[in-house]
Amino acid sequence: MSGFKYLRGSEWRKWDLHVHTPYSYGGNYKKFVTNLEKSSADVVGINDYCSISGYEKILNDDSIKNKVLFPCIEFRMNNIILDKNDLRAKKGIMINFHIIFNNQIELSFIRTWLNALKCFYEGGKTESLGNIKDSSDKRLKLSFDYLKVIKSLEEDNNLKDHFLVWLPYDEYGGIDNIDPINDKYFKLGLIDKAHIIGSSNKKQIDFFLWKSDKHLEAQIKSWLNNRKIPCIKGSDSHKDDYPFGKLKDENSNPINKYCWIKADPTFEGLKQIIYEPEERVYIGEEPPRKLDRSKIIKSFTVSDSNGWFVDDNPVLLNEGLISVIGGKGTGKTAVLDLIAYATKSYRIYKEGEKSFLKKAFKELAGTKIMVEWRDGIVDKEDVGDKLEMLQKDSKIRFIPQDFVDQLCSEIGKRELEEQIENVIFQKIPPENKADFTDFKSYKETQLKVMNDKKSRIAKQIEEINSKIYGHRKLIDAKDSKNEETKKIEDAIKGLDREMKKILDALEDFEDQKQILDKLNSFTEQKSKLEKTISELKTKILKIEEMENEISVFLEDSKTFTDRLKIDLQTIGITEKDIEKIKVVLYPEDLQQILDSRKKEIEGEEREGGKIGEKKVELDKLNKKIGELNSKIKIEKSKQDKIKEIHKSLSDLKKKKDSLNSDIKKIEETEKKLPDLLSNRENLFINYFKSIFEEKEILKGIYSPLENILKESAEENEKLFDFSIQSNFDIETKAREGDKLIDHSNKGRFLRNEWKALKVELENLKFYLNLENKHLSLKDETLITNFLGNVENLFLQDNKGEQYTIISQLREEYTEQDFDNWHYSTKYYNISYSIEFNGIELDNLSPGLKGVALLILFLKLDEEDRRPILIDQPEENLDNRSVYRTLMRYFRDAKKRRQVIIVTHNPNLVVNTDSEQVIVADFDRGLKKQNSRICYVSGALENTFKNDSASIVLEKQGIREHVCEILEGGKEAFEKRERKYGFKVS
Repeated sequence: MSGFKYLRGSEWRKWDLHVHTPYSYGGNYKKFVTNLEKSSADVVGINDYCSISGYEKILNDDSIKNKVLFPCIEFRMNNIILDKNDLRAKKGIMINFHIIFNNQIELSFIRTWLNALKCFYEGGKTESLGNIKDSSDKRLKLSFDYLKVIKSLEEDNNLKDHFLVWLPYDEYGGIDNIDPINDKYFKLGLIDKAHIIGSSNKKQIDFFLWKSDKHLEAQIKSWLNNRKIPCIKGSDSHKDDYPFGKLKDENSNPINKYCWIKADPTFEGLKQIIYEPEERVYIGEEPPRKLDRSKIIKSFTVSDSNGWFVDDNPVLLNEGLISVIGGKGTGKTAVLDLIAYATKSYRIYKEGEKSFLKKAFKELAGTKIMVEWRDGIVDKEDVGDKLEMLQKDSKIRFIPQDFVDQLCSEIGKRELEEQIENVIFQKIPPENKADFTDFKSYKETQLKVMNDKKSRIAKQIEEINSKIYGHRKLIDAKDSKNEETKKIEDAIKGLDREMKKILDALEDFEDQKQILDKLNSFTEQKSKLEKTISELKTKILKIEEMENEISVFLEDSKTFTDRLKIDLQTIGITEKDIEKIKVVLYPEDLQQILDSRKKEIEGEEREGGKIGEKKVELDKLNKKIGELNSKIKIEKSKQDKIKEIHKSLSDLKKKKDSLNSDIKKIEETEKKLPDLLSNRENLFINYFKSIFEEKEILKGIYSPLENILKESAEENEKLFDFSIQSNFDIETKAREGDKLIDHSNKGRFLRNEWKALKVELENLKFYLNLENKHLSLKDETLITNFLGNVENLFLQDNKGEQYTIISQLREEYTEQDFDNWHYSTKYYNISYSIEFNGIELDNLSPGLKGVALLILFLKLDEEDRRPILIDQPEENLDNRSVYRTLMRYFRDAKKRRQVIIVTHNPNLVVNTDSEQVIVADFDRGLKKQNSRICYVSGALENTFKNDSASIVLEKQGIREHVCEILEGGKEAFEKRERKYGFKVS
């Protein structure tokens, strides 16, 4: 018979180790056996007083087929102990204790030990238990020395490794009533010898698991000698018709509450609760199973495999942690590949040299793979002539060996970041992400307003730079324009003098003088009229420019309102209210006003102020001037001179008017320039304020991950760290600034490289304190100082010699180019980083990157309930790293999801308390098994030797396979058994 009876490994079963037979109370054995057979308890401990007679009688009944029975014996202590509830009475309280025996040992060993056991009776007499007549009354009066009973078991060669001590706490005969002050150390001494405590009270259970809200963990650990102790509960049934398995309420009536133990129904299985007291025992109506059956693989089956596998023989799978072990090339990876392929989740990376299917698919052509889920759904896939990559991460998460290598590539970097962001997105409250399908869209929406604001600031700074450059050019031209104006005034004076000379020479010709005076007057009027007409035409052009701007504005407004209406619909604004949305220019008849004004200027509506009328007036003046010119009787040369003077005066006066207009504009510009400079500085500071706002937004976006990262680490451990940084890209600013500099000119950067500018910027970066939570007034002043000091780098050299900005630039660049560089916001930004063990993700070694990824999937990705399949998670890690880092994440993950790992690491098998171990073996020649790849499976507690088995895998149990296959396997078991201070093996 095969030693692999429980193929799924450790599973939750109902255990009731405190059932009394009619031997204890004189009931009906036949009725008891019938009731036992139909009870819901899978495992029953026959627990009579000072005897195994009841157990032997029940065991000999052939009608019991489907129950596992254990011999248990209940004893009463002889120790007199003060009752904490009545210290004055000085009365002793009766304390019981139970011994649970291995049901595989010979009963004669127990009988022999019992008969020799010393007991107390009739007021203190001592006698061997075998000499006491077997009667119910006497058994109840017998008492025993607790410590001596245990010592006798420890010294018995037949029993010393085959018993467990069960000490009741807050139940009948329990130690809870012991006075905690006067008998504290005695109470702790009793507990120290117990393997199991009897209690279903959550406070007591938590206490023995170091979780008390009343006492510090360190204090409890010292009381319990650094052990966690499991608590169990039995029915303490004294009736042959009691529903065994069900616990009792305070009135001793059965309730729908059970003691669940996750283990093989064997003595080795029961011992696991000592090593895993928190994970292996549960008291309640239902055990802590995973609820979504659609995400638990029940089994996988291979058929038509051409001798590769045992066809049509389902490999049953546990819902917890499954470890697949075996020697190199024995078919371990095949378990993962086959499941992934059948569920359309198969992936390989690079050349897939570590993939079983990649190497063997040609020989497996035609093989049928079937995966059955706990909800009854079946996935099927046939291996074809060509191995195809199937759907990415569908029903399972599959992490092959090459996955970590892939993460070290550029593509993998993006994938790791994407996985992290997926986790963050899961942790965002549903009410905050209802309208988003992924983290990217959520993040972009959260940052859109801020990004628009930053872009707008950057654009406004460039626009101001352009205005400042224009203003400065105007201001620079002021002196030359003043000088030109003075020259024009001098020229006008000179022409006036020449005209005066001509007129003075005509004193004898009064009529000619009058004509010339009139001609001068008409010429002056003509000049003014031409200026007026020019101004009116300019106004018409301005009106046309405004009309074009209004047209563009209205078009943009329509686009804006159309988009706004769509957004308003998404937030539930009614159609009636949406239709009211419009952009209106006031006054509403603005276009009519402009048209009317344009017609007025053009002379189409009313008299006065019309271009047409002015032109008529100009024509009349020209006619008069012509008539006057014809009346001049002086010599031709003088007439030509007079005409030339008139024309020159007209041109000079126009130019003077234009220069005066320019100077006036320059004077207005000089007044505006300080405001522009101040606005630019304020915009630059506002950009930094927006960076700080962005940091707060990012902190909010990434806060779910930050909170999880804090929760993921144990006390004083900092595996992950999340931070947001404000960055000043000095190198890029220096390189781009250096392109503007003329290194051949005198100045600070004469014959220097770009690194000289970088050094100067490095020396000034302390002004930019970007790590505070908010930008203070002091910080704003420092930013202003930073701008001034950077500009001074170009205004003076190290010796204090003064220069202009333009003198430091190459010919092809202007001061506007300098300002666009100096005030550019692109060198200041936000970045976030996630570090693992103090190293940024991008810089992690392959091994640490693999650990980070596993922690991400196992701990942080809590909403993903799909089975996770991992091939050799310990790759690139030493055994110590696995034990210290990964173990607890696997223990946590298996509570939420099914985990299947292929591993060579004993700690990942034993100290994660794998619920099931699958052992693989390969035999190409079919000399030692019926297929090339063969599997056996069971729990860690499965242990046996069977040299007569025909199949090599069936010659020993799971524990033996772990110790043989995995280097350090035996040490891993011993480490676990030493974990709580004593060994039971």
